[in-house]
Amino acid sequence: MQEQLKKNILFVFICAIVMIVILFFVVQFIPLYEQPAPAITKDVNGEFAGQAEQKCIALCQLHTGDINYENGPCLSDKYSKDFTVTDWVCDIAHNPRTSIDDIKDNQCKTFIDKKASHFVEVDTNCNLIKKS
Repeated sequence: MQEQLKKNILFVFICAIVMIVILFFVVQFIPLYEQPAPAITKDVNGEFAGQAEQKCIALCQLHTGDINYENGPCLSDKYSKDFTVTDWVCDIAHNPRTSIDDIKDNQCKTFIDKKASHFVEVDTNCNLIKKS
């Protein structure tokens, strides 16, 4: 009887060792759960917002006199090579806002088509109105 008990204990011990080894390899070579990397956000308070504001004002000042700002054109659509801030647009609007600013042709197509999520609005004198 004691011989059978020793065999049973040895069997349990060997099974436990085998299970530990298997568990070790599973943990080492098969990821149990991978969390996706957090999305990079370009919020209005971050670095991209500052770049967008500065570049939009500079773009407005650069092209003053080249085009009529009274219709509130979208500068980033017209001068896309000069405005390269990812996920942002640069738009001219009136302060206070007028009905001209609500006409789709005077708004940024990139923003309307949801190819950009944020915008900088400057007035016809290139002063910041709003960024969002």
